[in-house]
Amino acid sequence: MDTEFAKNYGATDLNGILKRLSNSEYVCDRLLEALGPVDGASALEMIRRGKLIGNVGDGLHDFFLDEIENEAEDVWSGTLYDPDDEDNPDKNYPVIIREYCGVFFVWALEYGNAGYFLTRDGALQYVKGNWENVREDA
Repeated sequence: MDTEFAKNYGATDLNGILKRLSNSEYVCDRLLEALGPVDGASALEMIRRGKLIGNVGDGLHDFFLDEIENEAEDVWSGTLYDPDDEDNPDKNYPVIIREYCGVFFVWALEYGNAGYFLTRDGALQYVKGNWENVREDA
């Protein structure tokens, strides 16, 4: 996925979503549970500032990449299809918008993460702008 193109729809990197995540009680509890009280408190301060630094910052980066991907829930699903062969399911591929604590990202087979969106609508506009042949699943 094209991260530069995704920025046109409001996509940002991990640093761009830290402040949103810092407002989530669930995220704060997960951080304290995963990192312990000392590193967890330091981590909370970093995400509130929106900047990851040092070893704790590196750990936070890894934590969030895993946490967001593994704990996100599907909020929209569609299908990328070949308009010349709509009846052939082997040429149809899923595209999903997932959400984790107010942060959205697009998952599509064989495409990397183009960034994180602060709204579902931004993620959906990106999907529709990035691929011509997408239909929402019923």
